[in-house]
Amino acid sequence: MTDKTPSNTETVIPEGDAPPVDNLIAMKVLVIFLGVILVGCAVAFFSILLLMDTDEAPQSAQLPQMAVELALDEEITNMTLDGNDLALQIEGPSGRRIIIVNPYTADHKAVINLTPDPVPLNKPEAVKD
Repeated sequence: MTDKTPSNTETVIPEGDAPPVDNLIAMKVLVIFLGVILVGCAVAFFSILLLMDTDEAPQSAQLPQMAVELALDEEITNMTLDGNDLALQIEGPSGRRIIIVNPYTADHKAVINLTPDPVPLNKPEAVKD
């Protein structure tokens, strides 16, 4: 007896038809599972947004009042903030000075008067024994 079906048969798929899927049930379960997760995350996100207290406006940081006394002919020429320290460079006819303050607590930390040095820095004084 001879077998009438050839041993190397190929499944012929007509054009326009989708190829067969071996594990269609697993794919359907996966799509449903991912959809449930997506809907759950959306519900959680919007419920968190609704539960947040949005009636209160955020309180802005209230900085204390701070005053630096300047003469009539003095002006602030430079300001530098480093961490919690604010350095103000003040220039006037009487010279330059730097005032270091903490703007968050209004503490005056230091005043540095910058006056010209009468001794040049590049000529060391003679040391007497």
